Amino acid sequence: MDNLHIDPDGTASVAPIPVRTMNVTFSGQTRRASPPTWGQIGMWLMHKRLVSRTETLNLQLRINFPETLTPEDIVRGVISLVCRHEALRTTFHDTEDGRPRTVTLADGELAVRIYRTTEQSTEATVEAALAAERQHFFDLTNEVPLRLALIGLPSGAYCASLVLPHMAADGFSVGVLKRDLQEIIECKADFEADQQQHAAEAARLQPFEIAANERSESGQAENERSLRYWWKVLADSPRTVFPWGRGINGSKPEIQVVLKSRAVILAACELAYRYEARMPSVGLAAISSVLGAISQDSRVMYQVTCSNRGFGPIRNSVGCIAQGGLFFVDTDTRTFSQLVTRAGRAELMAYSSARYDSVLRNTVVDEVGLQRGVRFDLHTIVSDQLFAERRLAAPQGPYSPASMDEALRATRIECRASDFVASERFFLHMEYRNGEAHLTARADPETFTEHLVSDLLQGIESVLVGACREDVSPYELAREAGLRPVGKKGSQWVHTDTGWVDLSSVSELVERTGLAKALSVQHGNEDGVVAHLEFKGAGIGVEELHRKMMSLLSDRPSAVAPARYVVETLN
Repeated sequence: MDNLHIDPDGTASVAPIPVRTMNVTFSGQTRRASPPTWGQIGMWLMHKRLVSRTETLNLQLRINFPETLTPEDIVRGVISLVCRHEALRTTFHDTEDGRPRTVTLADGELAVRIYRTTEQSTEATVEAALAAERQHFFDLTNEVPLRLALIGLPSGAYCASLVLPHMAADGFSVGVLKRDLQEIIECKADFEADQQQHAAEAARLQPFEIAANERSESGQAENERSLRYWWKVLADSPRTVFPWGRGINGSKPEIQVVLKSRAVILAACELAYRYEARMPSVGLAAISSVLGAISQDSRVMYQVTCSNRGFGPIRNSVGCIAQGGLFFVDTDTRTFSQLVTRAGRAELMAYSSARYDSVLRNTVVDEVGLQRGVRFDLHTIVSDQLFAERRLAAPQGPYSPASMDEALRATRIECRASDFVASERFFLHMEYRNGEAHLTARADPETFTEHLVSDLLQGIESVLVGACREDVSPYELAREAGLRPVGKKGSQWVHTDTGWVDLSSVSELVERTGLAKALSVQHGNEDGVVAHLEFKGAGIGVEELHRKMMSLLSDRPSAVAPARYVVETLN
């Protein structure tokens, strides 16, 4: 039964069914084809990898309206909003260079679903309708990037649900859209005049203007500055938070695990209040603690969906400003509060240094990897939509150990079957629903088991709850959560200044050169990775062996070339 909804208390309710659909049109706007913004490029690349599961990246805006407004009043306001912001009527099309081509529509149609509720309906019933709307899969090439529904409330008023793909908007855009829609509806201007007024309004930067600025001389300088920064970070970063050698073959169904927890909300809000920190900083600190614990490395790097707003007119624009930033933090701190501070700085660097063309960023990642003899594994993405409009969170009621224990008892974890093949090694999506956090993890079955993914999600909850009880080190919190290091079976992994090294893979690769036989491979405290070799023939030099090793390593993610070779002869 598709409209069956399970409430947080475990009872079932049925989501209201749309009773009618209203088709409305917009017209008379400017049609244009333009280059994408850097943010649109970054999200497009992510969208291409997650093409079967892009509803995970949808944003949803709920607005309650007074009883005096009819559905027609609300729809007219939304159409004016579509005319004002070109991002809401822009489609995306594939090109050969990997960057999308954007087309802003001059006219189009929007289908509005209207839901009915009864006097017996509860807030959970409304939330069920909102959840159903949220799951829409957008065809970004052939569909207007906005899904509108009006849900009748038992009071007789309506609430509007606006669902947008991340390609059209980011978290900051939601607040801009909400303010604009309320302003438009409150004005109650004539619909046709309102369309023309907002289409001509110059107070809001449009995506094509942002793209033009990014391609200017100053924009290109910012692009180069960001890429230089990440080149430097990548040159001394771990290869991955997961030390596995194999790639993602994309042939097996992904693992999907969902953790539903009110304790995560209680703990994260309490810690944000105590530390005077932002909610995302607390969440990213907990995630980094867990990833660092299972990867045996305090230095953690992964991708985050983020937006960089800056100041001035760009703050009032609607669009995908900067996406797919890299997050890098060292979790080796004495207390969790120190890690939250460090995560906040790392988040700031991820945002401020994400103003780049993501196609060029991927080129930098490949070039640094080739230079180091190691392919980076950045198939780790965190999407944080907890409290999209509340960056500084107050405690959710009086905090006490008893209230936390009660919340923990209500935690549920679900392992779901999936029909989709894995496209990322690990993808974590966090959102706020019905007073609790929903953490959804999707993982590559070649890397993870359901048990490991479940442990990872429960570890995030345990770290947050443990930090509320005592401000100890992330290492202690992870240990108390029962997290254990995980590595590639049958290999000896060590971590050096140049990243993760799989010693058995080094030995195997040396043998594959056909020039020498590896008697042993070891890790020296001062000399890095050392290969003790027996050459197979006369006239073979170390330089030729190293060149051959590097050519083999360009396709090999699991090892780096030895830093020193010791030639041994056997009599």
